[in-house]
Formats: sequence, structure tokens, C-alpha cells
Amino acid sequence: MGKKKLAIVTYSLVTGGTEKITAYIANHIPLDVYDVTLILFTTENKVWEINNGITIVDLNRINSRKGILKLYLTLVKLKPEIIFSTLTVTNVIVSLIKPFLFFKCKFILRESTILSVNNERLKNKYFYNGIIRLIYPSFDKIIAQSDDMILDLVKNYNIPSSKIIKINNPITNVRGLNSKIYNSKHPVFITIGNLRPEKGYDRMIEMLARLKFEFTYYIIGDGEMRHSVECAIKKYQLTENVVITGRISNTHDFLKLADIYLQTSYYEGFPNALIEAIECGLPAIAYDAPGGTSEIIIDGENGYLVRNGDVSAFVEKLSHLIRNPLEKNKVRESVINRFSSELFIRKIHEALQ
Repeated sequence: MGKKKLAIVTYSLVTGGTEKITAYIANHIPLDVYDVTLILFTTENKVWEINNGITIVDLNRINSRKGILKLYLTLVKLKPEIIFSTLTVTNVIVSLIKPFLFFKCKFILRESTILSVNNERLKNKYFYNGIIRLIYPSFDKIIAQSDDMILDLVKNYNIPSSKIIKINNPITNVRGLNSKIYNSKHPVFITIGNLRPEKGYDRMIEMLARLKFEFTYYIIGDGEMRHSVECAIKKYQLTENVVITGRISNTHDFLKLADIYLQTSYYEGFPNALIEAIECGLPAIAYDAPGGTSEIIIDGENGYLVRNGDVSAFVEKLSHLIRNPLEKNKVRESVINRFSSELFIRKIHEALQ
């Protein structure tokens, strides 16, 4: 039996959790089973590298609308046995194309966010939601990253639960323990993530402004909210405490400097950076926002969940954790087996069958 033709469709390979996991899937799919083609709308600002043996097709269309026809023609020429789409915008585009692909093919989507929450901020949210409700139920399988994501797909988009498979994001780079335990003059906090509205850096800065002790806080990332975050830092007189590094490739160097990982997102898909920080032995404090955060953090074992938006409770838990550090080996062990990369790839391979 020959290899199965697999087309993986996503927008780009820039920095971001979805892009990172898509590259990881492409690089770890068994090439003795699949003939893999990775189709991108653009290769500009590509961060994640793709292994030899995988064909990359660059549609060269920054505007995804203009890329619909080119994607359609590419798929018609390729005639893959499996189309695997991995980002909401490309999932919707594949949904538009699907009725016009007349060759036999299995369609699998991987969603990366809580759609009903994410789409609220879109100008064309009614179009997106309409397409999702109309066509998503016709796909063969939909991969969701968390229980909250499954609930959203079933409740708000009428997708049969029998078509949904939950596959949590993995630890893609096992780094080992960070041995640092408050050996600096003051605690060091860190968050890794693009500066986008949903990441909640506005309420992070508000929370930090209430702390009654010295600290250093690193934001590892960049994005559209950078200017407003910098303004908030100045407003609360935290310029000596908060450092925005911009995008960097080796986040482990900064994780080694840190004591505690912080997350104040309004919602998440399944936060990769949170898992990888905990894998390094960093305890985490996060708002219990929609998404997979509550499936990662185990209260008192690897960190603390705080009622969503309760700034006072966040400050209290942070102060408590500084006074009562968690044992790093136990912090790390809480995720190392539950979110292993081997388990993830095995589940992806099973979903493609």
C-alpha cells in the first residue's frame, strides 16, 4: 500500500502557539505513512522550520481572500486523501472550498480557540459564525484542545460531539528543571505570548501595580497591543519593573531567570507557554478564563487558579506563592506525562486514520 497524501493547510509559520504546533505536527507525522504537503498562505516572517521530506507550497497571498482560488486550484491538482486545516481563518476558507472539491477526501479541522468568544471581536463575525454553523458539522473530524472548546462547538455551533476529538497541546521541547528559587534580590515573573487583546496584558499591568514589594516582570513577545501596554506601564509607574523583550527564539533563557509564570488572558485555546513553563518547574498563577488553563493548573500542586478578573485574589495568591514556594520537581511532574509529545503525535495519527 502506498503512502497517503496529506495536505496540511494553515496561514503562516510566524510566532504563535497554533503555528508552533502546526509545524510540530508536520515535522513529526510519520513520513513512511504519509506524503505530506504543507500549504501556507504566506511564508513571510517564518519562524518555525520544516524538516526535509515535506513539500511546502507558498500561495503567496497575504490577503487570505485572494488566496481562496489559489488554494482551491492547489488542492484540485494535488488531490490529497486527507486535508488537515489548523487555524480558524484557514478552517473557514477550507469550509468555503469544501463543497466544490469533487474528489474523495477526508476533511479534518483542528481548532485553536474558543470560537464564540474569539469571533465576537471580528467585524465579520456573523459571516464567520454562519459558515461555521453551516459547514463545520459536515467535516469528518474536528480536533479540539480543551473541554471548554468542545462545549463551545457543541452548544454554539451545533456540531455533533461524536465528530469532536479532544487532543491537548503537548510539551514540544522538554527542557528540564529551572533550579532557581528566589535567589535574586526580588521575585522575577514572566509571561510568554503575543501582545494581543485576548492575552489580557491590560489587567496584568493593573494587577502588578497593586503589589507592595519589588519585582521584575518579563513579557516575552510583541504585537498590536505593545504601544497600549507600554502606556499602561508608564501610567502605573512600572517602567523600572516591567521589560518587554519583543519576540525571541530561545525563551528558555528567560524561563531560567524567572520564579513564577503569570497569565491573565481573557480566554485561551490551550496555552502552550503555560505548559512549557510548568515543565521547567515554574509554578503558575492564572485567571480561570475560558480555554484549557483549568486543565493544566492543579491548585496547590503546580500553581493556583484565580477567579476570572478578580485582581485582589490574584495579588493575594501571588503573595502567598512567594511566601510558600512549591516544590519544583512536583510542579514539573504535574505536566510531564499528561502532555507528552509522544502521546500527542499518537493521537494526531489516530485522528488521521
